[in-house]
Amino acid sequence: MIGIYRFPHGISLNGCEWVLTEKGDLMLFDTSEEAVKWLNDEVNGGPMSQDEWECSGIHVGEYSEKEN
Repeated sequence: MIGIYRFPHGISLNGCEWVLTEKGDLMLFDTSEEAVKWLNDEVNGGPMSQDEWECSGIHVGEYSEKEN
């Protein structure tokens, strides 16, 4: 499953903060394309590519419960 995350204060040692639903559940997508489409639809600043989002500090990547 794919999630959207950022590193607090832009520091990867802080771990990931994942996007949550309004109910507080982790928001997951089947593909990174779906995640980027959601970002572009919901967040001011779109439309941007996945690389452009990453340059702004927002990342799309594999979610693993073991790592989080």
